[in-house]
Amino acid sequence: MYRELKYITPRGDVVDEPCVYRISDGAVIPFDLNNIDYLDYLQWVEEGNTPEPWIDPREVTDGS
Repeated sequence: MYRELKYITPRGDVVDEPCVYRISDGAVIPFDLNNIDYLDYLQWVEEGNTPEPWIDPREVTDGS
């Protein structure tokens, strides 16, 4: 459901602050306790879930 996010989003946007990427809709969620999406993420982690590791989109190929 979530992926660690470092430096650049899968769309190629540069990220300057700590964030998490929500895979279901492509949302970039900042680490902000005032953000309901971030609170949902923290609860998801507290339930024992682990985000997928970060993948640098510059290193992903489409197989062609």
